[in-house]
Parts: sequence; structure tokens; C-alpha cells
Amino acid sequence: MIHVVMASDDNYIHHLAVAAMSCVDRTSEDVTLHVLCNNVSEENKRKLTESLQAVKANRKINFIDLDAKSLEGLCGERFISVTMYARYFIPELIPDADRALYLDTDILVRHDISDLWNTDISDYYVAAVPDPFFAKYYAAIGIPEGTPVFNSGVLLMNLKKWRETGFGKKLLDYTLREKCIDQTALNHILAGNWKQLDAKYNVLTGYYRSYYRFRRKKRVTLPENVKELVHNPHILHTNGKSKLPDYGYRYFFADEYKHYLDMTPWRDKKPTDKKFKGLLRKYHAKAVIKTIDFLRK
Repeated sequence: MIHVVMASDDNYIHHLAVAAMSCVDRTSEDVTLHVLCNNVSEENKRKLTESLQAVKANRKINFIDLDAKSLEGLCGERFISVTMYARYFIPELIPDADRALYLDTDILVRHDISDLWNTDISDYYVAAVPDPFFAKYYAAIGIPEGTPVFNSGVLLMNLKKWRETGFGKKLLDYTLREKCIDQTALNHILAGNWKQLDAKYNVLTGYYRSYYRFRRKKRVTLPENVKELVHNPHILHTNGKSKLPDYGYRYFFADEYKHYLDMTPWRDKKPTDKKFKGLLRKYHAKAVIKTIDFLRK
């Protein structure tokens, strides 16, 4: 049994529905979905359950309402919700599981996650994907430059190890003291002591922005297989302010997002911007992408 954990409030519940449905639909093993709820209405819980069962009947979904006090003192940053800190409490909220796969809501699963789930993490707190775009914040993270850092949107968590060492409390204490986001706290405390996953399991929006430029800025070092990553991600992660399908390269897998969204009661959440400027920007970028792909063949 694969334990997948996601967290949301009512504002992002439709994104969670698409992410969860794509995960369940494309995974061969049985998946139990645990949803950590920060003020999610009963109506939206019902809609999410019906949407998930439309993909695979009798799929188990476990709603866990967060205690508001557990999130007190934690701050969101710009477009980031305090709900992101819910991952700190997973070991206690799911006491019968020894491991869990945490996924952000702004992802699209495109391949079976069974191999990812079966990764050996017995000696680690988490397994995650390196984040080349986060590396520029070494000073803010408080770790030596060159130390590997990761994105916390996809985390394979060793819940047993978290419980035995009180790791969640250590994270929470550091976060409250430093007023930082979860990704900073995790990278500071683990400081490179985490298992690296293949980049295909967390392909960030930044890969598209960096790859599809005629003149690349040398701010980050992209993986050698970046072309394969952007064209065939196993897990696509539209991290940042814009979410699927309304992001800079929205036509990448937007049809897959819409496929699942159309199966939910939130099908009217599609972008409605039809202004000339918006359409021009979209199709101009699309032409650039086709040109770059042609030149790099």
C-alpha cells in the first residue's frame, strides 16, 4: 500500500483533486490518499471523494483536519500558504505508516510512482530531488555553499525515523525561531544528509524557463538530460505563483491537467483570459519553443 499525503485549504482543493487523480490513475499499486485539511469544507471533501472514485472506484481517502493551533506562528511567504507546514505533523497524524510520499498540490503525476515509493530510505529522514534554483540562497539557508539542496514539493518521508528522533519538533522549533519556510528549515537541519532522487520525480517550472531561452543565463546548472526532463517528466511541479495550466508554458501537458479537471465539479476553474495580449504572449512563446526544439535536434 502506498501512502500519499497532500495538504490543502479550500483555495487549492481543485489543484489537489487533479494531482491526486493523476497519481491514483497512473499508479499500479494501491494508493491510500491522506488529505491534511486546513479549513476544507465538507462539501469540497465530498466533491474530492467523488472525483477520486471516478478514476478508481473504492479508492481509500482519509481526511485529517488540522488543529488551527498547530499552525499558529507559522508564516506564509507571498503566494505560499501556511498549509505547507502540515508536512511537519505527518508522522503523528498517520501513526500506522512507516513511510509516506508527500506531494504538493501543484503537481501532475505522469507515470507510475511505484518505483519511487520503493526507494530505500532506511538511513535517511527524506529522499528528495535537488533544486538548482534554490541553491542561490545558501546564505539564507545557513549552510556552506556547494551543499546539495532540495525542493520540498515531493518528499519520500521516513516516518518511523521522524518519530524516533523527534525530528518534526526540531523542524517546527527552527521554523518558529527563524520565521522561515519549510524548505529552508529542512535543508538547514539536514544540510546535505538526505537521499537524492532522480530529477524526473520533481521537474520544476524553472527547468522550462531556463531551457527554452535562446540566451541562457548561467545562474543554475541544469541536468545533462534536461531535454528529456522537460518533455517527459514523471512528476511535473509548477512551483511558483502560476499554476497548471495557467503558467508560462501552459501548453506543456495542459491537456492532461484538463483531462482530470474535467472529471471534477471544478471543471469551470480553467483560465478564462482571452485578451489579445495574453493570447499573443501564449502563441509567441509556443513558436519560440518549437523553434528551439527544432534547433536542438
